[in-house]
Amino acid sequence: MPSATESAVLGIAAQPEPASLAGNAIHISLALLLLLGVILAGYYILKKYGIKWGVRGRGRPGVVSFVGHLPLGPKQGVAVVAFAGKMLVLGVTEHSINLLTETDVTDAPGPTKPFEESLRKAGDTGGGSL
Repeated sequence: MPSATESAVLGIAAQPEPASLAGNAIHISLALLLLLGVILAGYYILKKYGIKWGVRGRGRPGVVSFVGHLPLGPKQGVAVVAFAGKMLVLGVTEHSINLLTETDVTDAPGPTKPFEESLRKAGDTGGGSL
């Protein structure tokens, strides 16, 4: 193996020194810290501005809350959502969403009020489509 001066005289490129293990460890650690910082910054931004962008986490109240869904067939069903103090019963198909009926949240079925009674009362008020 020629020495560094012989390589320079002969025009042979000198091989770079192998990197040290400590240098590689520091380089990898800094890259991981940078990545962790980017992830934490993204988490902070979503937590602070996510509600404004329509992104919300679990447990946070939203404007519209999903109550339940009853599938009736392929890509068909009845959904119940709470919106603006009302419970909306929606007929959902592949191509449309129709308002079947709406009630106040106080008229919603619960442990003391059976679903059939709420449905019968809702049927008396009629419904419409969106």
